[in-house]
Amino acid sequence: MQLIQKLVTAMRGSTREALEVVIDANALRILDQEIIDCEKGIQQAKQELTQVVAEKLRLKREIDALTQSVEEQEQLAVSALTNNQQDVALEIAQSIAERESLLKNQQKKHEKLHQHAQQLEKSLKTALQHVERYRLELRMAQATNNAHKASQRLVSSGTGITNGLLEMESTLARIQLTQERFSDKLEATAQVESAVSPEGMFAQTNTREADNRAVNNVMDRLAQQAARQQS
Repeated sequence: MQLIQKLVTAMRGSTREALEVVIDANALRILDQEIIDCEKGIQQAKQELTQVVAEKLRLKREIDALTQSVEEQEQLAVSALTNNQQDVALEIAQSIAERESLLKNQQKKHEKLHQHAQQLEKSLKTALQHVERYRLELRMAQATNNAHKASQRLVSSGTGITNGLLEMESTLARIQLTQERFSDKLEATAQVESAVSPEGMFAQTNTREADNRAVNNVMDRLAQQAARQQS
């Protein structure tokens, strides 16, 4: 029995580790979804706050109307007493008492709604601040994760970016070498054509004759200098 319990414990540990690996691998996606869920909750809370504020405004209008009604009835009651109309004044006083009781109840409800609205508004502000902070942290984490992936691609071997850059450099060098060979071939062809053509041969003959004349001129000049030195 003890061995079975240890085996069950080991399986639970393996399951937990596997789940942790999955959670870690999808941490950014999980955080993003948690933020979205929280934002939905905030929207629902805003709707609730809107309903509370609307009910509070309705109660405020009722309170104002009841207050005005009580004031008006008090004036009527005072007028009745002034005219010795005790029965009328008593009837009005009973109505005033009922309205004042209703007014107190409405004021209590209004106060509770006011407190609830304040608490809800405070909670919303806090939640919005936290969500905004978590959203910023998520964007930073996503940017960092993308930077890490880019760095990994740059330093990776095989089909990585670094290897791709080396391949491009090698290809460019081969292209340049091919172009240089082609240019050399064109130049060599032009030289051969120039050398074997009649115009080229005539030009070469003229060049040799010009060179010979230049050499003869130099020799003549040197001979003249030598003769002057001997005389």
